[in-house]
Amino acid sequence: MDRQGASVGRGIRWISAAMAGFCGLMATALTMIVAGMLVLTAIADWTHQQATWRAGNDKMNVAAKVTSTAEVCGPDKPSPCPILKPDTARPTLKAYVSGLIGKAVMQAPLAALAYGLFQACACFVGFARGRLLARRTVDQLVRFALAGLGFVLLSPFAAKLGGLATDGSRKLMDIVTGDRSVLFSVSTYTASYAGVSNVLTVIYAVTLTLIALIMVKAAAIADDHAQIV
Repeated sequence: MDRQGASVGRGIRWISAAMAGFCGLMATALTMIVAGMLVLTAIADWTHQQATWRAGNDKMNVAAKVTSTAEVCGPDKPSPCPILKPDTARPTLKAYVSGLIGKAVMQAPLAALAYGLFQACACFVGFARGRLLARRTVDQLVRFALAGLGFVLLSPFAAKLGGLATDGSRKLMDIVTGDRSVLFSVSTYTASYAGVSNVLTVIYAVTLTLIALIMVKAAAIADDHAQIV
């Protein structure tokens, strides 16, 4: 039983060390992608260009595209408003800020996944160092699971949430500032996370395997204690 437990322990440490490195690299890459997209968004919005991003390869990539139309109506304009047309002027401060808010919301699923992968990296480091049942390791495992769940639930709706956040925040700022005109706007966002979910599935599978091995090791320790008693 001791020999089997030692073998399981070595397997857990080696697998955990490899997974810690993999999750750390993935988390760093996703963080750079999210930060890069936000910076490019800020530049594209200020120069008023339609923004399109793509990072990765054919098998795994992150892509996003944003288009927007706007028309300002008020007491001096006929009602209903004219048909929406592309807004080609330099954006106002309210339009610029609301656009950044919407695009930040659209990146929330990737940001949640990056955070979860950093937590997974720390958790695997704990496994590799033998802190299998330490409270800190367990907490990191829980945060990884919740962040991964957040990505799975939010990613299909990322584009819609981004558009709603843009238009909603812009209208809210008009109300707060007392703008008498009514800004009708439509922001169309599209987002794609091809292959990213597959990577998350692999990480979850390995994590579940490690948990099973930890349970085997814990059962072996419990048997040894029972024999001593």
